[in-house]
Amino acid sequence: TQLAKIEDRFKAGARLVTILGPGGMGKSQVAIEHLHRVNLAGEASCLYLNASTDIDGETNLEGLATQLGLETSGDVLATTTVLGEALRRQGPTRLLIDDMDGERDLLLAALEPWLVVAPDLSILLTSRSRTNLASEHIFELGPLNTPDGSALFIQRAGTIRPSFSPDEDDLQTIASLVETLDGMPLAIALAAGRSRLMSPAQLMARLSHGFSFLQGTAAGGHARHSGVNA
Repeated sequence: TQLAKIEDRFKAGARLVTILGPGGMGKSQVAIEHLHRVNLAGEASCLYLNASTDIDGETNLEGLATQLGLETSGDVLATTTVLGEALRRQGPTRLLIDDMDGERDLLLAALEPWLVVAPDLSILLTSRSRTNLASEHIFELGPLNTPDGSALFIQRAGTIRPSFSPDEDDLQTIASLVETLDGMPLAIALAAGRSRLMSPAQLMARLSHGFSFLQGTAAGGHARHSGVNA
């Protein structure tokens, strides 16, 4: 599976892994699930940073410092140094930086110094482009094939509507729906989210008029992941 392959990179010695792909491929979902599994296994301390947002005007460096209970002066170099020392003291740590495309230059300048100072630190990024750092390992996400996309739809629809039990006609329609959505995991998940009120055939009919009805934040999702163009 995707999660197993990402973990294999870290077990093989990678310390900086980028989940790479265009919008709609489900990078954040995969990365967050990976972090959740690491946390459940107790393998490392887990830290999450959403680089596409700031909190109360903080930069992402300051936001990470707040998570670690640190006070910062506002100076970027000083904050980077303080964070590196704090990450070293953390011991084994998996840091997820989600949507590395936000505040990219600021974060890029910090990654390799942190990896040098904190030998037990490993970092997972999600991004639409490579960092081109020497230590970077790439895990590229692309569209799902029809069986995997159909399985994702059925799993999500079953979460939304536990009674969801597709018959043979539904399964064929779901396969067509996945192909219409070009195998994009986010679009498939958003479509499945409409299953509370719409059958697969009704969803397919709506898709013939365009994808705009799929707009809207999925339950528990971030606004950035609210449409098929995210």
